Amino acid sequence: MNPKRIVMIGTLAFALTIGSLTGNNVSRAGAATDILNQTDSSDSDARLSSEDDFLSALGAGSNDEVYTSLQNGLTLAEIARNNNKNADELIQLQLGEMMELLNDRLLQGQISFREYEAQAGEMKDILTRSVYGQADGERNN
Repeated sequence: MNPKRIVMIGTLAFALTIGSLTGNNVSRAGAATDILNQTDSSDSDARLSSEDDFLSALGAGSNDEVYTSLQNGLTLAEIARNNNKNADELIQLQLGEMMELLNDRLLQGQISFREYEAQAGEMKDILTRSVYGQADGERNN
């Protein structure tokens, strides 16, 4: 399986689990409309380029290279650092993709605006911990 997908799915599953514990399941049409106006439509070319963006942010040449590094115990931040890249760029890339998924869930009525706000508010922290390989209680120094 693609290492990017492993990280993204794990992070999304965590965020969705946390979000399901808050609020009710009623969406606000006004909030959904606001998000719709802010959301860029994605075509298949954009989705294909996201893998290239991921590899570029890490400075990696292939998914296999990333997978092997992860299997050898490196974090995504360490992979980026070893390739003279900044892990913050990777976090921002993932944050954009995760927020797009979260926006889609809101627009489809799968989560309420309250759940959206809660999940969006903690998304960067979750992604940062994921990229640096930190457990919930740990903080980036």
